[in-house]
Amino acid sequence: MFRYAVVGSGSQANAYIFESQGASVLVDNGFSCRELLARLDRLGFDPGRIRSLLLTHLHSDHFRGVLPLARRLGIPVVCHSGIARRLAQEAPAARLIPVSPGAWQSGEGFEFYPFLTSHDSPHSMGYALRFSRRTFSLITDTGRLNPEMRALARQSEVIFLEANYDPELLEGGDYPRALKRRIASETGHLSNGEAVDFLNSLGDCPLRRVYFCHLSENNNDPQRLEGVINERLTLSPAVYICCRGGMIAGEDFLEGDKNEQPHGDFSAGF
Repeated sequence: MFRYAVVGSGSQANAYIFESQGASVLVDNGFSCRELLARLDRLGFDPGRIRSLLLTHLHSDHFRGVLPLARRLGIPVVCHSGIARRLAQEAPAARLIPVSPGAWQSGEGFEFYPFLTSHDSPHSMGYALRFSRRTFSLITDTGRLNPEMRALARQSEVIFLEANYDPELLEGGDYPRALKRRIASETGHLSNGEAVDFLNSLGDCPLRRVYFCHLSENNNDPQRLEGVINERLTLSPAVYICCRGGMIAGEDFLEGDKNEQPHGDFSAGF
């Protein structure tokens, strides 16, 4: 059996889980241990099956609960070698697996491909994950997209893609000017339009589902994103909007599944 879920996504905390053949891998944990475990329980995942935790970067909404959870479950943290060097000094008891981006590597029951993202956190990475014949791409916390991300996305049946901000809401909001520039910069985040344009650039590919993730609570709105999707998205995967810390459970799907709906299946989590 194969399952996955967006455990939480947004400005406050982010985490994703994938389970195959009785073993799970978690990507990031911006929650406390208590909250993360409560969410896994509600989603029907056994934390005792988690074998490793992949870390994208050190911003608190992705990293806050990583080391406490790893200690509690006795699991290793996979991270960029530069982050591993820092954590080895700050948390010498942590079990760390340093990796370098740019090549497929083996985990327990899966393969993963770490790739660099353009973000204002040193050694920030995203991941593609492969379980048997299924490939997933997690592309968030990046101010710009590149050909490597596009190549991985073109191989993927499911993409978790950042749509962080609406340009009008960002510009008209009360954030300081410097913070607005940071969010919209090459080392910031992706706008709704940039995310949709990226999908349109993929052309013919096996894409079945897209989860729009990491929506800003202050600078975005699910209805605005839905409008951009309906107006501009030329591909026709099933689409889900993950917002305000909500959880969305993804189900296993079979080749030729007739239950998938073209973009229009929107969820704000629960």
